[in-house]
Amino acid sequence: MPLTYRNQKGAPLTVEELDSNFKELEGRIQNLENHTGETIGKVELEGNQLTFMGSYGTIFGTVTLPKVEVQQTYPPLPVYEKDTLPTSEQVGRFALLMSAEGLALIFFDGQKWNTLKKGDIP
Repeated sequence: MPLTYRNQKGAPLTVEELDSNFKELEGRIQNLENHTGETIGKVELEGNQLTFMGSYGTIFGTVTLPKVEVQQTYPPLPVYEKDTLPTSEQVGRFALLMSAEGLALIFFDGQKWNTLKKGDIP
């Protein structure tokens, strides 16, 4: 039931209207006091559907997540042996160095080839 306001009515409220307002407000307060409040209990992802469920099992809603497809290809790294390394290359160029110990990732710093070791890249 809506509340009756004097300024909307344009006249003083009757005793019945005033009592009705108090009764309505009391009912609203009791409803708030009795409501324990449901919180988000679980969020589930199935495929691209994200569902929010309340702590009492109420489904608050489901949203569709956008599908993201990243298709980035990298050029293959050249493979060199120590005696076939070029003496000059583009600064920052990466390559693989093949040796008796296996493959190593190397890069050209503008003057020479350098080996990247574990821990060199943060």
